[in-house]
Amino acid sequence: MNRQLPIALLIYLLPVSLASAHDLWINVEKHTVDPGETLKIAPIHGDIFPRVTFTRPLDTLAEFFHLGPGGERRKVEGTPDRDGWLSLKLEEPGTHMIVAATKPVIWPEQPEAGQQRLRFERYAKALIHVSGARGGRAWSKPVGDRLEIVPMDDPTTAREGHILRLQVLFEGKPLDYACLCATYPGFSEIPNTYAYATRTDARGIGLFEVPRPGPWLILVVHELPAANEAGIDLLSYHAALTFVIPEQ
Repeated sequence: MNRQLPIALLIYLLPVSLASAHDLWINVEKHTVDPGETLKIAPIHGDIFPRVTFTRPLDTLAEFFHLGPGGERRKVEGTPDRDGWLSLKLEEPGTHMIVAATKPVIWPEQPEAGQQRLRFERYAKALIHVSGARGGRAWSKPVGDRLEIVPMDDPTTAREGHILRLQVLFEGKPLDYACLCATYPGFSEIPNTYAYATRTDARGIGLFEVPRPGPWLILVVHELPAANEAGIDLLSYHAALTFVIPEQ
């Protein structure tokens, strides 16, 4: 099922943690570069894409790596500049992916009476195209995050009106009836408001019919009771995917 929904309904459908907390995504200076070009990237938190609320400190990340078209993994390292950007040089033509994951966060540290205590884990991917031959399809394979969005079609080759298949996996298995929410820069000034929503099927696959070219953020949240964790009421997992749909 794929549909664009009214703003108020989209907010109502979101899990509590998505509607009340900043999400993690990877901001990229530009999503198309030439071979050998250096670009800037930053793992950030925000609630109005692509506006930055704060840049994620690297020592709070469980992973931060670059995945080449052929599957080569390389840890993203370095010292961020004064604005939080890191530099990354990409050589091989094709679609590359940047992957980040936070270390678990417990919130609130000191809950008030009756307040739920959550453990958050956030995951993010960004797709970047390096001009030239397309190369491998490592971007279409799971990376092993607890919750992840796996693109089955390459958004960097899509156009307005195309349908992209996105699979949601939780602990390596398809997650059915998950809500994929999507937005683009300038859609709304209301935090946590989305332009498009779709549900995954029994195979964990949701269909995103591209409404317009340009940058897009796709988000999914999965929450479940913390049955075996003392002092924790809810486990909350967020995953994001960012990419740019080329102009016609």
